Amino acid sequence: MKFLKIIVPVASVLVMSCETGDPCDDGFKPHQQNGQTICIPDFLGAKNLNPKLGNTYFHKKYGIVTIQNGIWKDDRNQIIDNIDE
Repeated sequence: MKFLKIIVPVASVLVMSCETGDPCDDGFKPHQQNGQTICIPDFLGAKNLNPKLGNTYFHKKYGIVTIQNGIWKDDRNQIIDNIDE
C-alpha cells in the first residue's frame, strides 16, 4: 500500500509536466516549419514592427506575412497592399 502512495503522486507530476499545448509565449503563434515548431510574433500593425523579431509575423487575416524592402507578402509570395486593413 505504501508503494501506491508514492507512485501515484510521482506519476501525476510526470503526466502534468508532459502537458501539450501552445509552446509559444503571449504575442506569438506556433508555426510548423521543417518538422519543427517555431514561434512567430503577432502582427500588431506596420508601424509597430520590432526589427529584433525579424521580418516574419503572424497576421490574423493573411496568416504568415513577411516584409522585404518595404513590401509585404503572404506565404504564397502574393503582395499585400493594405496590410493594416
